[in-house]
Amino acid sequence: MSVTDRHKKPGCFRKLVNSLESTAPDRRVKIIESFKAEDPEFARYAEESVFKFEDFLNTPDNVMCELMDGMKSDMRTLAMALYHAPESMLAKFTKNMPTPQQQTFKEQSEEFQKVLAREQMAAQFRVVAKARELEDHGKLKLKKYLGNYPDA
Repeated sequence: MSVTDRHKKPGCFRKLVNSLESTAPDRRVKIIESFKAEDPEFARYAEESVFKFEDFLNTPDNVMCELMDGMKSDMRTLAMALYHAPESMLAKFTKNMPTPQQQTFKEQSEEFQKVLAREQMAAQFRVVAKARELEDHGKLKLKKYLGNYPDA
């Protein structure tokens, strides 16, 4: 049984996508490349189904508001994830926060002197994971899982 065949079983495609969402981008590319060697169509579906932190830029504001509500007790993670982020990304998040949450976010952001790239990446993965958790509870909708797989 090939590696891609294992991920085509019921429940496995979504687990694969969720795993890829929390994998460092350079390593994710290598994994997708190995899938392409076995099954290019499967690799394309998996790659297109991955929700990356950058995808929040194109996420509707109502979804962002729901995410911000879900993140209200974890502004430190959000501040770390957005450390030195482009202004457009920062604005996308902050405009969807209630004023008190914006203040907490600002305070948390000011505490950082230096954030290591791996810490920031881990924080971004946690934000994406929180979004998927909220999606599982029916509170918001992210990217559709693509493909003709039982859990897609």
